Amino acid sequence: MKKFYFLFLLMLISMQSCKSQTAQSGSISIHYKAQTRGFLYEIQLENDTLIKINSTKTLKIKLNKNQISNLKDIIATIDFSKIKNNTDTEGLAVDKAIAANFTITTKQKTYNYQLIHRKLPKKIQEVLDYLDQLE
Repeated sequence: MKKFYFLFLLMLISMQSCKSQTAQSGSISIHYKAQTRGFLYEIQLENDTLIKINSTKTLKIKLNKNQISNLKDIIATIDFSKIKNNTDTEGLAVDKAIAANFTITTKQKTYNYQLIHRKLPKKIQEVLDYLDQLE
């Protein structure tokens, strides 16, 4: 009888582990931050919670399934291997350009780019525009 309880407990634990892995594999994490001395623009997405910071204003939003699905559709069109870093050290030195860092984790892969805030790749701009318009 003890063996039965032990096997049952072992099966229950392993099933929970599989469920959590499945849930994690579909999650998306995005962090975008553009900052200079007098300017801050930041977007953070972790699973279904979106935080938008624009200098002094902070907004926290819980995304619904439809919004997450739309975001996943946009991200699915991005070929991350074709995106290149586009930093402008001369412009950054005199605050002519705003440095930005974009990190996205999807399907167990993480991509990180150093970019110029006003010269983002089209597809990354599309993701940020979508997230920025959500309220």
